[in-house]
Amino acid sequence: MRQVCIVPSGVQQWSKPVFAAGGGRFAYVSTLAIYIYRLRGFVLEKILVGHDKLLTAIAWSPHDPRLLASASSDHTLKIWNIETATVVSELSHCGFSTDIMRWTLTDAYTLLLTNHGMLKTWDWKLNKIKLVKEYSRDGGISSLDISTRQRTKVAIGTEDCFVHILTLSNNKHSKIQTQQPVTEAAWDPRSENYLLIAQKDGKISLYDVETLKEMSVFSRHSGGLRALAWVPEIPGGFVTVSERNGVIRLWNVSQAAPVELMKTGKDGFHEIYFVSGDVALCAFKDGMVAVYNVTRRQVEWSTEGGHTETIFDCAFKTDDPNILATASFDSTVRLWDIRNSTCVSKMLGASGVLYSCCWSPDGKHLATSSSEGKIFIYDVDKGIVVRTIQTNKGPVYRVVWNARDPNLLACASAEGTCVVVRTNGQVHRTLRHTGPVFGVAWSTFEAGVLATATQDGSINIWNVAGSAELALKPTAVLTGHAAKTFNVVWSPLLPNMLLSSSDDRTARVWNTQTGEATVLSGHTSNVRGLLWHSEISFCVITGSWDSTIRVWDVRTGECMKVVTDHHADVYGIASHPKRPFVVATASRDTTIRMWSLDKTFNKLRIRALTGVDVLAKSSEDGPPSLAVVTKMNGAASKALMGQMAPDAHLSTKMQHIFDFFSLPAGTFELWRLAAILAGQPSRGKSSVIKVPHKDEAMMWLNSKAVELELQVSSTQRQFLGAGKKEEVLQQAALMHLQLGNLERYCELMRDLGHWERAIAVAPAVSLEFWTKLAKAYAQEMV
Repeated sequence: MRQVCIVPSGVQQWSKPVFAAGGGRFAYVSTLAIYIYRLRGFVLEKILVGHDKLLTAIAWSPHDPRLLASASSDHTLKIWNIETATVVSELSHCGFSTDIMRWTLTDAYTLLLTNHGMLKTWDWKLNKIKLVKEYSRDGGISSLDISTRQRTKVAIGTEDCFVHILTLSNNKHSKIQTQQPVTEAAWDPRSENYLLIAQKDGKISLYDVETLKEMSVFSRHSGGLRALAWVPEIPGGFVTVSERNGVIRLWNVSQAAPVELMKTGKDGFHEIYFVSGDVALCAFKDGMVAVYNVTRRQVEWSTEGGHTETIFDCAFKTDDPNILATASFDSTVRLWDIRNSTCVSKMLGASGVLYSCCWSPDGKHLATSSSEGKIFIYDVDKGIVVRTIQTNKGPVYRVVWNARDPNLLACASAEGTCVVVRTNGQVHRTLRHTGPVFGVAWSTFEAGVLATATQDGSINIWNVAGSAELALKPTAVLTGHAAKTFNVVWSPLLPNMLLSSSDDRTARVWNTQTGEATVLSGHTSNVRGLLWHSEISFCVITGSWDSTIRVWDVRTGECMKVVTDHHADVYGIASHPKRPFVVATASRDTTIRMWSLDKTFNKLRIRALTGVDVLAKSSEDGPPSLAVVTKMNGAASKALMGQMAPDAHLSTKMQHIFDFFSLPAGTFELWRLAAILAGQPSRGKSSVIKVPHKDEAMMWLNSKAVELELQVSSTQRQFLGAGKKEEVLQQAALMHLQLGNLERYCELMRDLGHWERAIAVAPAVSLEFWTKLAKAYAQEMV
């Protein structure tokens, strides 16, 4: 099992600043990781992990571009060497959570830290913390900035309406009182005394800290002022951004109103931070990070944006193996195209923490469960919630759609019930337990049968297909786990086989008929995510709070593979039956990762490529048993082998096999070109094809040339001026020349009056054509 793709975390929304830059790199923080990019080419270089809780601050050393400082709500401070991705200094259990950190400009070993209303210093060489002063008891320190002109002068903005000016070299202190809490205080990079101050009500002022006088007041910033920053490239220039839109307002201290409004086309802002004279890092509310060039007025690069909090679940679209849904603590559901790792839809309308997601059998709807006791049903095409079903007052931890009855869902709740509800909101059955229910799953083989995972560690089997009286008690109770069970999933291939996860750090494979279980031991913390392979009957995958993913052979209880790439709890694990050897996982580290099982079961693909039978033979009694050798048992593999017709072209066979076993990222162009070379017609639109075959390129170029000629036809000529008409026809003529349509090129050049150009090319058409064109030119000249 190897990682083949990662969708990075979104930039976190709980702290500010979230950016740092130095040495040709920049960094942003997610909930638990620091992402390091190179400014040149915007290449993700490293992901730094090591804090156990929310990252609260980062700062890049102005003295050594290899060093980056970070702080976390786990009360830990770290100094990282970026080159080696190692920690060179660490202060654990410092006793407080750092809100803002800044490296002093005069001492390479000292950082300024804020904690609520206190300013402290950290000498990371000696690992000592020293209190400078408590600046606010009624509120925290909201802003901290060090002057680059007077390198020991610090501006400290507070929530109790003051900006304190501290000179570190002599401890000299002065202060400015404001009418509202201070949100930002930023030194002018071109001045020793000018300071911009932003207040909570949107007021922005320019102060002279020498006289402590307000020099200018700018137009009040409407729409929720989120951040401001000086533009180093523009004397007196600064920008402000709002949490309500993606507009950058450009100001100059010489006038009260904004000079220009620059639209980024993105969501509301969280922060803006300049890494060079005119290049700004932008953090948006949807988790996206973008690089904006103020001079060019354009976004030069951006991330896809990602979840900003724990991703609790993921599920592939029933009818499309390329679309993955994720549900998160941040109350959003996102749809991802795994072929290019892009977010194709961000579906809003739900509320509360979203713990799980599942698709309807036809793939047209998606259901999520929430901490508010609700099930939200989305119309996927419209991207909106079309029905909200209140099943409980407390959290609903999991919702699952019945594959046999598309009108039926089941949900597990903290109130000790599993509610079976119809999509119209009507309650079908209420299955009562003695404590909270965390997991629920419908049986693959038996209509109306489901399993629930409970607080007391038992697993209950229910049948809701019959009368309400029969559903009052479970048909079976499986016991053996030593702590609460969290999740359950039925085998898609083997009747009566059930997989469960527990806080006792094990997973168990149950025979629900006999009550016997195989214990899967190896995780070092609570087990959460579960997946039963849809083709290999003995293969299951588990995820845990220990940050690992394990692949198991349930015949022996052996762990076949352990991967440790996630750096927090692994909750969601999913694969699609049509691409069963590609697995998606979701985690508290807020990343989505794609994995390939091709190394684990590599011989299967080799056998398929060489034409060797890879399908398991079913026994006369029905489905396969756990004793089968490593062959495939699912419906998708049978369909795959059905596509391997003897007369099918090799490229077609290979495409089917690789699409079945591998992530399709980047392969569309390869197989499309292979098909054309095999004599098959072109597939795909020119707008999405990046590597066209030469025949396609010529066809598209010819179509464009004809289109341009039509623009100056008699029906559209009135809308084009003479100059524009000539420009359009010259473009069309050049395209015909590139295509080798020399005669048409000459005709257009003739019509435009460029006789010499036409005559120069005419001999390449024919001597007769050249003679005819030359005579016409002679007559034109008379």
